[in-house]
Amino acid sequence: MSDYVMSVRAVDGDAFTASVGETRFLLVPDGQSPAPSQAIPAATWFDRVRQDAMWSNNDDEPRGDVLFVVHGYNMDAADVMDRHRRLRGDLEHWGFKGALVSFDWPSGNKALAYLPDRCNAKQSALRLVSDGIAYLSAQQSQDCAINIHVLGHSTGALVIREVFDDADDNHFQNMAWLVSQVVFAAGDVSAASMSRSDGGAESVYRHCVQLTNYSNHHDMALDLSNVKRVGLAPRVGRERSMWIAPPTISNWTRQTASSRPRISHARRLLSACRAIPGFLATGPSPATCSAC
Repeated sequence: MSDYVMSVRAVDGDAFTASVGETRFLLVPDGQSPAPSQAIPAATWFDRVRQDAMWSNNDDEPRGDVLFVVHGYNMDAADVMDRHRRLRGDLEHWGFKGALVSFDWPSGNKALAYLPDRCNAKQSALRLVSDGIAYLSAQQSQDCAINIHVLGHSTGALVIREVFDDADDNHFQNMAWLVSQVVFAAGDVSAASMSRSDGGAESVYRHCVQLTNYSNHHDMALDLSNVKRVGLAPRVGRERSMWIAPPTISNWTRQTASSRPRISHARRLLSACRAIPGFLATGPSPATCSAC
């Protein structure tokens, strides 16, 4: 079984680097790590994802789900693929029947590269907008059965926030595009940037059916993030009480993790998915689609 990866890493020979490069749509064979030679045309890649996303619920009604996973900092391409496959197996075990896609942006594999990684994250968001959201928004229709979901772990939450903000700034022909579920798992984005007064946060709320923030005040990785940023701007993944959502927006929920300080990255992602009501269910989807 092949895995789907949308990569914006630069290339050196036949290997990916920790710099931003052109967008490549990868079909990664089982047991292999991502490589530039696995790239296929974008249209073919999107068609394959769409076909794998389709399934039928208990009432024999057509449904489709595509989950985009955006990883955090300090991960190379091999790490991303390992996380992707563990999450895919866990989600299938719990009943997810759609397609899983990893958006691989160029973070390094050293904790000391935290600040450069955040810079790359913001640059990578532009590629996800121009080569991903733009395509999906143009394909959205009222009778489509496929729903798009986005899960951001750690700095991946920053990428997602930037993507939604940049997408609004690009003024697509179809500005009514919609993502079903957006999830932040241990999100390394400031709580203030998701508040009612922030324009970027407004873009996120406007273009999703529901946003779930999965937080843990004892998260050790985000504790390291606080150190590297000299303790400024509390993160949504730790400071749940600091996140003030707009009073007119009802499409967001909070989920609080166990007080245990240690939990694996894979379990964070799986727990975040399982925390969303109906996400792994086999019943009809309540969300508007965005992928046909």
